[in-house]
Amino acid sequence: IKIINIREKVLHSKIGYIRINSFLSQRTSRDLDEVLEKFHQQGISRLILDLRNNSGGRLDEAIKVASRLLEQGTVVTIQGRSPADVETKKAKPEGRVYPYPLVVLVNNGSASASEIVASAIQENRRGILLGITTFGKGVVQQVFPFADGSSLWLVVARYFTPGGRSIHQQGIRPDVEVEDFALSPGRKKVLENLYQGGYLGKFIREHPRYSLEDIIDLRQELLKKGIDLTVEELRRLIALETVDREDDFATDVQLLKAVEILEDEDNYQKILE
Repeated sequence: IKIINIREKVLHSKIGYIRINSFLSQRTSRDLDEVLEKFHQQGISRLILDLRNNSGGRLDEAIKVASRLLEQGTVVTIQGRSPADVETKKAKPEGRVYPYPLVVLVNNGSASASEIVASAIQENRRGILLGITTFGKGVVQQVFPFADGSSLWLVVARYFTPGGRSIHQQGIRPDVEVEDFALSPGRKKVLENLYQGGYLGKFIREHPRYSLEDIIDLRQELLKKGIDLTVEELRRLIALETVDREDDFATDVQLLKAVEILEDEDNYQKILE
C-alpha cells in the first residue's frame, strides 16, 4: 500500500502548492523531488510549502527536504547530554536546487522534523514562515525498560535552530502571524493521537465525497477512542488533507495570505529582509 505523503496543486499566478503530511516515510524527499521537477516543467515561479499539522518523523528526511530548498547553510544542531557532544547538520543539495520565492505554512500542529525544516528555511532567510507558533518538540528520547514492566524515558539530545535557539517547548514563531483554525495548546495530545491512528486518511478514503453528516459520524467514532474534537475542528483538519477541494482553498485564510505575499514581490522581499 502506497501512502500519499505529499499532495500538490498549481494555484493561479504560477504558484505551486505542496503539502507534506509527515516525515515518517523514507520516500518523502524523493516524492518532493518528483513534484518539484514537475513544477519546474510547468513553469512554476513561486512556491508554498504547507507543514501545518505535520507532527514530524525521520530526521534524515527532514534534512534532505531542507536541502532541496537551501543552497547552503546549517539545517539543525543536535546537542547531546555532554557539552562536547554537538553535531551540526548542513544542507547537502543533491541535483537541482529550486530557488523559488517561498512561503512556509506552519501552526501549532507542526512539530519535530517539520519544525527543523521550517526553522532552517527561516533562519537561513530562504523563505517566509506564515501562520502561528509551532508545537515545540525538539528532543531525542531513549526508552529504558525495567523488569517490572515500567520504563524510563530519558532525553539524550536536543535540537537547536541554525541561530542557536532551542526548539523544545519554545516552538518556531513565524515571520507573519495569521490566525486560522488551530488546536489549543492543551489539546496537542489529541491531535497527535488523531494522526498516529490514521483516522483522517481512513475517513477520506472511505468518504471521497464526504458530507457534514459524515463528519458528525466521524466525531462520534473518535469520541469512543478518547479523541474529542468539534465538528468544525474536524472539518478544517480534513480540508487540510484534501487539497483538491477548491472551496476549502477559498476559505483558507493562511493560504490566501501566502498567495498575496508571493504575488507582491516588493512586499515579499521586505518581509524576508
